[in-house]
Amino acid sequence: MAEDNILDRLKDVVGAYGSDPVRWPEAERGELETLARSCGDAHWMA
Repeated sequence: MAEDNILDRLKDVVGAYGSDPVRWPEAERGELETLARSCGDAHWMA
């Protein structure tokens, strides 16, 4: 499920870079934004 993927990735990124998104590398922010959009799309389609 997409929600599980984003939570796992968010835990990884926060563990590696801290909880401040400003400090996250652009690639990780972009990946999490894409996953969040896919979760939102799936939620509205369900």
